[in-house]
Amino acid sequence: MADEKKYVPFSVFTWAIGVLTVIMGWMLVANAALTNKVDAMSDSYIEIQTQLSQIQTDLGWIKTNIK
Repeated sequence: MADEKKYVPFSVFTWAIGVLTVIMGWMLVANAALTNKVDAMSDSYIEIQTQLSQIQTDLGWIKTNIK
């Protein structure tokens, strides 16, 4: 009787695998949403940087023409 092995019931095993699958799926969806937000912010920063560069060029042109 001391060598008797104890096993987890199949229903408990299936339930645990299901929970792990749901958690991992949710993490993948959350990661994709976060990636989309980061990409959108990156595009916004690039646009702002381009606009600032244009303003800097315009100010240099105005400064040159005022002298």
